[in-house]
Amino acid sequence: MRALKSVDISSNQFTGGLSSSLGNLTELTYLDISDNQFTGSLTSWIGNLTELISVNTSCNDFTGSLPTSIGNLTKLTSLVIFSNWFLGSLPTGIGILTELTYLDISYNQLTGIFPTSIGNLTQLTYLDISGNEFTGSLPTWIGNLTKLTYLDISYNQFTGFLPTWIGNLTNLNDHDIWYNQFTQAVFQLR
Repeated sequence: MRALKSVDISSNQFTGGLSSSLGNLTELTYLDISDNQFTGSLTSWIGNLTELISVNTSCNDFTGSLPTSIGNLTKLTSLVIFSNWFLGSLPTGIGILTELTYLDISYNQLTGIFPTSIGNLTQLTYLDISGNEFTGSLPTWIGNLTKLTYLDISYNQFTGFLPTWIGNLTNLNDHDIWYNQFTQAVFQLR
């Protein structure tokens, strides 16, 4: 079983916590456990799965903080964890995952200032952080993510100005910025 490359148990009715024995599947490249009723936390064993390219834990009932060991998944190109109950700050180690092209952390209870380390993810084409409780000004480093085609920052607590750097995102086809606390736009939409 250690040589198993792919696990897809999505769209079932599995309940309870995940077994830590999943952390022994060190050759795993694809993990999709979405659309179930898993509970508990996503523990540090996920950091053992360093061959992972894609992780989808969306539409479950996971709680607690995201483990810092997620920064060990340096081959990851897709991280989808939307519609859970993850809370607290986003681990800065996510900024080490420079192969990421798709990041969806929407509709959790993530809080605080959005970490600057995300600015290292210059391969991102899809970024959805909507439906959380991120605060402060919109980070200027998002302007460096020039490959973005989709950006959704709606339903957060961002404040201040909408900055001019949004014009640097020339590949952007779709962006949602509503339901924040912005006070003034200082850019022109193309």
